[in-house]
Amino acid sequence: MFLGCLCPFGHIAPAFAAPVSVGQDVNALVDEIQSATKQVQTALDEVHQLQTDIDILATEILTLEEQTLPAQRKQALQSTRDEYKMRHSSINILVALLSLDSFASLTNLAKYLAVIQSKHVSELDILKQTKTELEEKLQQLSTAKDKAISKQNEASRSLKRAQTAHDELLRRAKSSNEPEAVAAGEAREQVAEHIRAAEQELAATNASTNVQNPETNSQNTSATTSPNTTTNEHATNNQPSHDSNSPSSSTETSISSSATESSSQDARGWKTGIASYYGIDDGFLGETTANGSIVTESSMGIAMLGVPFGTRVEITYRGVSVIAVVNDRGPYVDGRVIDMQPAVARALGFLSVGVDRVSYRFL
Repeated sequence: MFLGCLCPFGHIAPAFAAPVSVGQDVNALVDEIQSATKQVQTALDEVHQLQTDIDILATEILTLEEQTLPAQRKQALQSTRDEYKMRHSSINILVALLSLDSFASLTNLAKYLAVIQSKHVSELDILKQTKTELEEKLQQLSTAKDKAISKQNEASRSLKRAQTAHDELLRRAKSSNEPEAVAAGEAREQVAEHIRAAEQELAATNASTNVQNPETNSQNTSATTSPNTTTNEHATNNQPSHDSNSPSSSTETSISSSATESSSQDARGWKTGIASYYGIDDGFLGETTANGSIVTESSMGIAMLGVPFGTRVEITYRGVSVIAVVNDRGPYVDGRVIDMQPAVARALGFLSVGVDRVSYRFL
């Protein structure tokens, strides 16, 4: 029976001979490692494709939130005002009808009024369709993120299987049975690089998709709440949560910093933390954020500490979800993790709340 050299994510090539019984046992462990690491790669390939889909959806959602919907709301509001004015000027319209001197003139006026009415209805329909499109894209993104994290958990479990088999090879390499020790030792050396490659790729994928130890964290969900549940835990102090004079760090840190220590990450990547908002009646509207953006009525920006600029964050509050992007530093009040700019707070129905617990996860 021959054992072999296991090339990264490949197959075994003949390497050395060993007694049949020993070789069968060691080969079984090598096969287990090969199977498990192949499953790691397959799962991570799916994660990478899902992450591409998530990035595209997040960009489309931010465009809808920051550009399309504000413009359509403005247009729909103007149409509503025009409709109101027209309805309350019905006496003038009646006078115009009575003063017409021909059937053709009456027909033309009727067509004109119908066009105006149709335009008003159309503007509202377009706004409704865009809101529906936004909700559908949010659902697609959330589903893709759930699946990506599931695949990362699957990769983590497969890697654990490979590591367990590798540990068994190490134990056998220390056996007093010389043939077994030799066979296990040589096999262990051959698969060591293979496992290291799988470990590195999983770690890199977790880092690039903003997931920290997904399988480990999925076991500790006691500190989290469902993304559709809030604890209605309002802060009692009125200390400003944002400070435009606070220095921003030019060196980005990992997301596993103090900004995320408010709660554990659940099996789907959700955390909970206290959020607030700024940019309304506090002098920050129109000001420059830490990364050079401008706080506007329609900007879907948020401030977080220790989270790289440009990170997309899915935030849920009382059943409503939005996608926001980190473009500022804050909040500067102990216990708070997110400071939302006006459009984010408005979309979540947060303006009347001020401070409360939200669910969020990094995309």
